[in-house]
Amino acid sequence: KVTYFIQPSPGGESLLKRSVEQSPNPPSIATTVAHGVRSIDATCNGNVLILAMKVDAISTRSKPQQVDVSPVLSVTPRNGTCPTP
Repeated sequence: KVTYFIQPSPGGESLLKRSVEQSPNPPSIATTVAHGVRSIDATCNGNVLILAMKVDAISTRSKPQQVDVSPVLSVTPRNGTCPTP
């Protein structure tokens, strides 16, 4: 079982973390997958998994802000069905 979650860091940025659980092994420690990911919205449309993300955008001329990643990522899982929550 693979779980992704967003965790704020002490420095104020957000971290996308991944945890992998394999029976009968003990749960793994969450590892950082990406920096600056503010949110992920996963939806399923038929057999297509759609991932929309907001990430940090840093500019030397303005305050940090969140931007939408465009286009959204659409994938068809290998087994042909979307995962169940």
